[in-house]
Amino acid sequence: MFILKSLKASVLIACFIISPLALAKSVGTVTFKTGNPTITHLDNTTSPAEKNTALNVGDSIDTGDGRLQLALIDGGKVSLQPYTVYKINKYEFSGKEDGSEFAFTELIKGGLRTVSGLIGHKNRNRYQLKTTVATIGIRGTEFTANFNDDTLIMTTNHGSVDVCNLSACLNAITGQTIIVSGAGAAPKPSNTPAKAAAAPPSAGKAAFAVNDSTNASGVPNVITNAINANNGTGTGTGTGTGTGTGTGSNGNNGNNGNNGNNGAGNNATAYDLMFISTNQATGAKINTFASGTVTEDSNSNITAYQETSGSTYAFTNALGDIYSDAYVKLGSSAAVKTSGGLTENLINVQAIVGELTTSSGLLSLASLATPATYNILGSTAPIAITGSAAPFSATSGNANAVTGNMTVNFSSLIYSYSLNNISVNSNAFSIAGNGLPLTSGNNQFSSVGVVTETSGNPANINTCVPSCTGSLTSGNTIQGGFYGANVERLGLQYGFITNGAGEISGSVVLGR
Repeated sequence: MFILKSLKASVLIACFIISPLALAKSVGTVTFKTGNPTITHLDNTTSPAEKNTALNVGDSIDTGDGRLQLALIDGGKVSLQPYTVYKINKYEFSGKEDGSEFAFTELIKGGLRTVSGLIGHKNRNRYQLKTTVATIGIRGTEFTANFNDDTLIMTTNHGSVDVCNLSACLNAITGQTIIVSGAGAAPKPSNTPAKAAAAPPSAGKAAFAVNDSTNASGVPNVITNAINANNGTGTGTGTGTGTGTGTGSNGNNGNNGNNGNNGAGNNATAYDLMFISTNQATGAKINTFASGTVTEDSNSNITAYQETSGSTYAFTNALGDIYSDAYVKLGSSAAVKTSGGLTENLINVQAIVGELTTSSGLLSLASLATPATYNILGSTAPIAITGSAAPFSATSGNANAVTGNMTVNFSSLIYSYSLNNISVNSNAFSIAGNGLPLTSGNNQFSSVGVVTETSGNPANINTCVPSCTGSLTSGNTIQGGFYGANVERLGLQYGFITNGAGEISGSVVLGR
């Protein structure tokens, strides 16, 4: 009897002295770390976050000036940016979605990029990322979020994501961004994407990998000229006329010789440039497509473009300032064009850069049963130019003001579009085209459209009587291109001549 009582007492004492951490069930592990991040546990003890450290419910992770990547038990991946505090409030998963699963986490401050696991895909209410101003819920698989100074910015990288608070709920599909500007503010669309400063999760996509193209090792071909190198040096040679040198993380591949791809080397990735501009000296208009390679600055904006034909463009403002995502960059700038030793100053450059959809990619969409609808994600400020030669004047409206959409029937090869709120010089216009034909397998298109003045100063100033005519090649009103492996993006540029408000032009990016 005494032995049994003593044993029971020992068991009771042991239950009290065993740390709750020893009884906790791991919900994930740290798979990568830099710097000196720490974890504050449920019992308020603190420990360093090292590789292979187990994560438990109640853990609050502070990255400090470092970075962390986490692998969670349902297959989810999270990359935490520097100066981020992230808490695991509840995480349960039995190995299948049986109604007992939960993934409730909290972004207290900082930024992250996440690829969700199995939790939330059948019942999206089972997955929530909380902040003090709004809660993020998934319908897709991948998003980036920044939360600082009571402002939440969330960009959907893949799939569909809801951002909700007491004021409203708003959904963002791939490439779209939502902002919540303080407690009590309703979620609103934004054209400034969340910054993915942390390395993407291992199961995710690169922060900017146009068309998700990869090299022979499966590494995304990020738009860069060896600016992402960590150490070592190397050289590379293209199969054309150019050779290049660069620094590479392995110290032996020089970014596969991408700096030497003027000759379109085997490992070079070509990016397509669609732009409209004005010759500063003559006022002559240029609108064209080109293929070549790019140079970026440290913010991943494009500072120069090298055509495969030999012409180069040096941009005053780095492109990507208007809109940028994993498929395209949209920007406006002035530029210096150099060709055959001659230079040409260009103003009012509006450009869309990315990888056009391949012919086979377009043909593979012919089986789609319903038309695809694309909505505007970003737009340059409409520009009105008066005068056909120097001196001439140019005035502009507001960036990201144009609204509209485009529908594409990839089966019947018919598209329709509508661009609205093209406002400049106290005049507003819309452009529309319906039932327009596409060419099978062709990733570029152009057409005429009906330009209508919707308001003016004074109203209906008759700038479109008898009509406002197209000013692009062959008198077209728009030119466009399909971007991404599965036409995730459309690029459109418009130009038309009015009878008093000038020659008006601009560019938009649309997402499906």
